[in-house]
Amino acid sequence: MADRAQVTSVEGIEAFRAKLVLFTGKSRAVLEEVLDQVQRTRAWLENNQRSHWDNECRRCKRILEDAQQELFSARLSQLRTQSAAQILAVERAKRALAFAEDKRTAVKRWSREFELRAEPLSKEVEPLLTFVTTDLAKALAYLSSVVKALEAYAAVQGLGGTTLVQPTTPAQDEERSLDSAAADPSPAQTASGKLL
Repeated sequence: MADRAQVTSVEGIEAFRAKLVLFTGKSRAVLEEVLDQVQRTRAWLENNQRSHWDNECRRCKRILEDAQQELFSARLSQLRTQSAAQILAVERAKRALAFAEDKRTAVKRWSREFELRAEPLSKEVEPLLTFVTTDLAKALAYLSSVVKALEAYAAVQGLGGTTLVQPTTPAQDEERSLDSAAADPSPAQTASGKLL
């Protein structure tokens, strides 16, 4: 019968909707966290690390200049001779400056590579987040309306519970249709006074 609902239980739809609500909430939180982490990493590389190593390079240059000036003054002075500590301080300052410049160069390289690698991936996450926030929200609203419509259908049919129609086989459907035809004879059948 084409005019009959074949829904066996509204509870199944409600259970699916409840699980979809949980999935939507968790997946939305995860996707938003992914995009936030990408933004935080980008800001960390471009702002924090770059400015840190720029400042470190400037500081190391000042220390090197001071150490070189002290060594130069010791060499020029007839009264003082250059000491091994002053030479060692210059070498230590040069190594520190080279280390800071390497780090600054690495941060610039990482910043470029991060954009090249992370940007395409984050662009793939954005449509998924849009799907979760808009399309799944529409699906949840639709499922709510389906449950309400099925409950209204059950109330109209006088079934009372949430079980709408017991599942039947095609043979049982045919038997029901024959029973209903016997209970409601057509005018041609009643005219002769007997059932054909």
